[in-house]
Amino acid sequence: MTNLTKPITKQIIKTRGESLENDLRALLYNERFFDIKLKCSNGIVLGACKNILSARSNVFNNFIQQK
Repeated sequence: MTNLTKPITKQIIKTRGESLENDLRALLYNERFFDIKLKCSNGIVLGACKNILSARSNVFNNFIQQK
């Protein structure tokens, strides 16, 4: 993953449990919660959380449900 997510992750860990928003944000930025990898057309690989992808995108939901 990129170095851009590391400072955000450290900040989120310090505030764990203070709000649902922060806890959900941890799912987005903390590599520990990544359960799928997406390879972009430019070759970059991104980690993600299947639950968030499915909840936010019908395309990803359909793809994940087929697996």
